[in-house]
Amino acid sequence: MNVVPARWLVALALFAALATWRVDRFYPPLPNPLELEFVLAPRSHENQSDPIITSGTAGRADFLYFHRSEQEKGFIGYDSWNSDRARTVTLPLTSGKRHRLRVEMPALDHYQGHSNGQQPGLVRVWLDGMLVLDEKLHFHLREDQALYIGENPVGGTSAELHFSGQIFDASGRELRGGATRIFSWSARLRGWIVHGWEQVLALLALSLAVGGLGGLLQPARLRDLAPAAGRVVLQHRWFAGAAIVCAAVFSWFVTMGGFDFNFPESFCTFYDFQARSLLQGRLDVPEECLAGEAFVVEGKVYGYFGVTPALLRLPWAAFDVGLGRLSRWFMLIDYIAALVGAYLVFLTARRVVCGESDPPRPFLTLLFIANVGLGSTLLFLGGRSYIYHEAILCGAAFGFFAVWCTLHYAEEPESRWWIGAFVCGLLAVHARPPIGLFALALLGAVALRQTWSRRQITPAFVAILCVAGTLSFNALAYLKFKTFDGQPLRYNANYSPERLAKFGERKFHLENIPFVATSYLVAPSFTVEPGFPWFYAEPKPTWRPPWTKMDMIEPTVAFPITMPVLFVLATVGAVVAWRTRPVARERLVLLVLAVTPTTLLLFAAIAISQRYTADFVPFLVSTAAFGLVALDEVSGRWRATLHAALAAATLWAVGVTTALTLHLQGEQVWGVPDSVHAEYQQLRQRVDRIFAGNRR
Repeated sequence: MNVVPARWLVALALFAALATWRVDRFYPPLPNPLELEFVLAPRSHENQSDPIITSGTAGRADFLYFHRSEQEKGFIGYDSWNSDRARTVTLPLTSGKRHRLRVEMPALDHYQGHSNGQQPGLVRVWLDGMLVLDEKLHFHLREDQALYIGENPVGGTSAELHFSGQIFDASGRELRGGATRIFSWSARLRGWIVHGWEQVLALLALSLAVGGLGGLLQPARLRDLAPAAGRVVLQHRWFAGAAIVCAAVFSWFVTMGGFDFNFPESFCTFYDFQARSLLQGRLDVPEECLAGEAFVVEGKVYGYFGVTPALLRLPWAAFDVGLGRLSRWFMLIDYIAALVGAYLVFLTARRVVCGESDPPRPFLTLLFIANVGLGSTLLFLGGRSYIYHEAILCGAAFGFFAVWCTLHYAEEPESRWWIGAFVCGLLAVHARPPIGLFALALLGAVALRQTWSRRQITPAFVAILCVAGTLSFNALAYLKFKTFDGQPLRYNANYSPERLAKFGERKFHLENIPFVATSYLVAPSFTVEPGFPWFYAEPKPTWRPPWTKMDMIEPTVAFPITMPVLFVLATVGAVVAWRTRPVARERLVLLVLAVTPTTLLLFAAIAISQRYTADFVPFLVSTAAFGLVALDEVSGRWRATLHAALAAATLWAVGVTTALTLHLQGEQVWGVPDSVHAEYQQLRQRVDRIFAGNRR
């Protein structure tokens, strides 16, 4: 007789436990329209407002209520907090009589993870068979459990705390209270199977995966893997130590000094909502998660941001976990992934140039990681957790891994490294298009080089895929905006015709290139002042060439000043590598060719920002890796002098980046709590007093 392996019984038990846990927290949509009956108690005071349906939370709630101005008369009202209001005409409302009520309103079946994104929504009310309210009104997208019948626990002035009479559903069952009382456990189970089918499949897949892994994670196999893993960690301990320090500093910044990662950041819910929309096969999102970045097309709201960060959130979205509280975690993960990817690129460059596969010397590792993690714009992005910064960090992480895979593919043309390079490049495109363009351009350049030299069809196919992968961002934009323009500003409410006319609605202008290139490459747009943190980016220039067409100019310091080590290694070091290591020449040429389209687009753009300098970081780091390896081969006393100069420049880069990040978080960026601003000012005063005391 066949016996079911124990691990599959464990998988079944796990599925049952997880399903029970999830059903207990799942609340399905109500029928819309909803059939109700009610009996009013006699009015107890003037202007009595009885809550019928309340949805949402304080500050973001919708109310349907009875307002009784007289004993047997009143009106039915609708109020969306800080937004639309509507009411019926005065109606006869007899106390003690059973009235029929039919309600159609978005709150009944629209909630986070279950919404079509349409704003406004239709609100219709029938009283005793007569249509008394029929309007399209704003609504707040609620959490699934934030629905109440006959009660108002969220505050506001539209309705009182409790309905003074009785409310019944179509079956005659009395309704009162929140979702836990509205839905029985069996109703939640049925609703979960019908409306939460993606969670059912996800839990089933997870349970089966655990059962399958049970056969792999046997003690004997684990004993064999442990020594190998230990040797890898020991070999790369200097990188691990440097990465831990960098991650700790980044964590301090991204959590604003509190190390609280489970925090509801403002303007950080877009990717969470986008993930929930993707699970429903949609691309639109609720208006509330985008604010001024909302693009409205045919009544639906879209974001121009890529979908990669949302794809990474799908497991959380499937279980409705962490809405609005994931950004800090994902930014830290992206940051650590970028460090790992950069280190892998460095190891690959070292093997290509020197033919060595052993880990580099501690000094080189510490120097390289310190400049990537603490002396580049990657740290600056940690100054504020929100959509823009997460997009760039995510793109940088995938960009590094794409470069690493591409370098392997260049070494081994018959290998399948191009698959990893393409996938990572594609994900980078849909996180941060300029970085993704660089990554896929590099892979395409390598593939074309191999097509020319090897006369094979596979590399040509890879090059075509790279073009398709780059254009996939525009194809996705067409699904949202009905145009291949990835950011059609005419659909954004913040862009009036007058503002669009300043740059002709086009986001790239060749006449901008000299001005923007100067801003990023050479402009000394900073001041050194006596007050902490001493180094400050200058405000946006009051003058610029009249022929430029700019829309946004934020305080920006040229990256040779903020990232001097990476810049020197990517220029002077690359020249040394070119002259002394012929094997590196082809890689360097391909890197430069690959970054050219990204550079031209960023230099021609209508906006300048310090965060945009991070778009160059994958190229700078990848090229600098070859330069550092070549410069390390310099012999004699020049080597010691060079190392000392690089170490000093690293201290400058870390100091400047830290100063810019502190000032960004403490005074410049919006959405930061007042307490953070106050702590920054206190820190400035304490440091200034210390140095003033030392001077005395």
